[in-house]
Amino acid sequence: MKIASCGEPGGEEAVNKKLQYQHLFPFNSFRYEELLPHLGKQIPEYNSVRTHYAHKFATPAKVYLGNETDLVEVRAKLEIARKKQIIENQIVECPIYS
Repeated sequence: MKIASCGEPGGEEAVNKKLQYQHLFPFNSFRYEELLPHLGKQIPEYNSVRTHYAHKFATPAKVYLGNETDLVEVRAKLEIARKKQIIENQIVECPIYS
């Protein structure tokens, strides 16, 4: 299993932190045999599903293959997501500030 990298300085450290805090630490297990199945799911997700700001909202796999990102399309999707998040935030009542 490999994570696509574009040779960015410190990129490997950022990838390691994401894997640790978002995918490994929540399982409260650090035995290799137990973590391997989680890594098998998360590394393909990281490479092919999740977009990254540093790659102009492309996936690492897309960048590695040389595919261009349509920034107009990205901006439109971000605006839709922002509006959706505002609506969801208005629906949910915050227990701290209510």
